[in-house]
Amino acid sequence: MSKKNFKEGDLVAVVGGSVSKDRKIEKSAMIGKVVAVGCQDMFVESLSSYPYSTHKVSKNLCQKIRTEEKDLASESKNLVPNLGDLVLSYRKSGFGDSDVPIVTGVLYKITYTLGKADMCTILEGTDFHHVKFNSLLLLQKETS
Repeated sequence: MSKKNFKEGDLVAVVGGSVSKDRKIEKSAMIGKVVAVGCQDMFVESLSSYPYSTHKVSKNLCQKIRTEEKDLASESKNLVPNLGDLVLSYRKSGFGDSDVPIVTGVLYKITYTLGKADMCTILEGTDFHHVKFNSLLLLQKETS
């Protein structure tokens, strides 16, 4: 019997994946909401597709996702990088590309479209890369 305590309405991550003949593991996860709890298993409603689907899963494959009201508040905004900051750009296309372009460098230029930051240029060594502004993750603020 599982010692994990779940209740109806809990938000959970259900882990899964695939194992190939050479023992290579590709991990995956699904986010869902608990709709019924049994001794060792539970029904989880998938929230990542529409229409929602319900799956019977082992409690051992689930991790409860805890959220606090303060974490959901409007103050929980992403950090916005400024010119001169060290940034990382990550952009996966969603078309099955196995090679995800990751660029790390200094934010050199920002292009605004309709009043919002849209595109930008990152200086990586001696190379310039043009990427979407929303693909940026702030690594370090410029110290001036």
